[in-house]
Amino acid sequence: MYGWHGKLLKVDLSSGNWRIEELPESFLHNYLGGRGLGVRLLRETFRLDPFDPEMPLVFACGPLCGSSAPTSARLAVVSRSPLTGTIYDCSAGGRFAYRLKASGVDALMITGRAAGPVTLAIGPNRVEILDAAAQWGKTVKATVRELESHGSVATIGLPTS
Repeated sequence: MYGWHGKLLKVDLSSGNWRIEELPESFLHNYLGGRGLGVRLLRETFRLDPFDPEMPLVFACGPLCGSSAPTSARLAVVSRSPLTGTIYDCSAGGRFAYRLKASGVDALMITGRAAGPVTLAIGPNRVEILDAAAQWGKTVKATVRELESHGSVATIGLPTS
């Protein structure tokens, strides 16, 4: 549909459940791009404390992501900043963006709090929440090196020494 799948993947780390929901077509047309879509998806929760487990972390792709358009392999990561209390976004590029889009969704919304470190493995009609205790405390570079054989990686961690 003009660069959109019209799908949102919601993952709740507290329950371990996930579901794919239809995105209203009006969201896709009125809030163009990953940043616009991500901010719109936070409309119902933007007043939550940034550390509340129900405060979503959204990864959202725009309509050109996954196409042959130059520099289109980008996504926006959107949530509420604990530093400023405002909704904030970060633009990121690379394989993770277009592989998320290739999985059949335009956005990923993560809520909840897992009992321990976890990683998400996402593919078309497949989501797995896997134990990541082995990666806990490692640098970003080491974590990417360990997980890259499974696909694209988006991670947090210690800075490279």
